[in-house]
Amino acid sequence: VSMACGETINLDESQTWVELTSPGYPQSPPHPVECTWIIRSLIHRSLKFEFEINRQTTMCNTTETFIEIFDGGTMLAPSLGRYCPRPVTSTIVSTENMILVHYVASANFFHAEFRAKVHHNVCGGTHVIEHEFLFTSPNYPNKYDNNLDCKYLLHSGDADYIIKLTFLELNIINSATVNCTEGDFLEITETNENGRPLGRYCGTKYNNTSPLRSSSDTLFVSFKTNSQDSGRGFKILVTTVRDSNWINFNLNYFFNLILFFQSVT
Repeated sequence: VSMACGETINLDESQTWVELTSPGYPQSPPHPVECTWIIRSLIHRSLKFEFEINRQTTMCNTTETFIEIFDGGTMLAPSLGRYCPRPVTSTIVSTENMILVHYVASANFFHAEFRAKVHHNVCGGTHVIEHEFLFTSPNYPNKYDNNLDCKYLLHSGDADYIIKLTFLELNIINSATVNCTEGDFLEITETNENGRPLGRYCGTKYNNTSPLRSSSDTLFVSFKTNSQDSGRGFKILVTTVRDSNWINFNLNYFFNLILFFQSVT
């Protein structure tokens, strides 16, 4: 029996985001199922749609099982993309202040659960980096705004790759440039907001800032500003690099394989 779901959700200054999930999440939903959500933002405020990143991705037939996002309040609006329920993809940004999310799971597909968040599009988001990506602060190269609280998640496109950050420009106003505690700052941690700290940055000494490497396929970046002066912000080249542990593992496997064949011949 088909199950209906979905609703119209209005975001405003008091409710700036909403979480969408398949029925029965985190379990697989009843089949077949079809849901339609319409999310409205404030006038002249676009929206961003972020899938929860799940490395256990599954292939699907997107004519039968999919999530499609439309850049407006109806299915006649331009499509922003059609995805399998567990995609590894960057943040999807609307051009309108309204999106329609259409979710369909056929009776023949049993890994169709999903979770996603829809926010006002101010700053932040998820970036999946296949090769390289130029990461900049809001409004760059012009001055960033005051009172920002931007949260970014950087993922490599492959779990065997780590992330390398090369600072090209840093112009972040902070009176305590030694530890960046009294003003605007950029902070980077492993994996998520509560992960191992890798550095807090401010000031303008980007030429002395060494490239930064993650130890996993994910970095969390926080950019916070206060209500006082602002600067140009930051420009960072983000690239992916093959994990040295993966290389060492495969080299050891290769050499052990050679030794095995030598011992049996």
